[in-house]
Amino acid sequence: MERSLVHHINTLLSYPFTRGALLLILAVHVAFGQWFQPSFGLHIAAFAIDASAFAFWLRLATTSADFQSFSDTQLSKRIATWLRQQIRGCHPDFQPPVLACIDLAQQIQRDFDRDLLHGDMHRLFENLEQVTRSHLQLYDRSKTFGTDAQQADMTRLLAKQASSMQQTLETLRAFSGHLTLLAVSLEREEMAAKELQLINQGLEEIIEEINHETL
Repeated sequence: MERSLVHHINTLLSYPFTRGALLLILAVHVAFGQWFQPSFGLHIAAFAIDASAFAFWLRLATTSADFQSFSDTQLSKRIATWLRQQIRGCHPDFQPPVLACIDLAQQIQRDFDRDLLHGDMHRLFENLEQVTRSHLQLYDRSKTFGTDAQQADMTRLLAKQASSMQQTLETLRAFSGHLTLLAVSLEREEMAAKELQLINQGLEEIIEEINHETL
């Protein structure tokens, strides 16, 4: 799911510090007006300064690591919503492990808010989205196209996808269990990050295999 202009705008407006910046600019503007009783021309100049200050804030915010993390989390939520809507069109065996992966991934995001994991957690949602998109295409094709041999191949591949997602879920559950040790040391946190990277690599291998076998 791409980061559209609408996503950027919505994310900026919902970013808590943006609201704080707007309130601060508004408070300064009102205080300036009441204290100095400026002329109409100075009011216009003050509005221009307000706009410049807000533009500077937006520039500052969008280059910060905290905003990037916030943006990733918001986009991950959008992907999760999309997945829950689209999963109903997937093969029945594919649905349970994907839904369980979504629930568990969101729980991990809520319970283990670590900078080291943010990027890979978002990557996990993107990979789940890509796997599901590829699966939907194959499942739709299997309903209407192909010879008997092709139908058999598609059935085999669909079953393999469901099995791969079940394995991903089991690995993610094990990873979630290991996260309770994160508070012990930075070394364990780095190990958890590497473990999450391996989960993503596994999903990306599934995506590559799907794309290769459906060419």
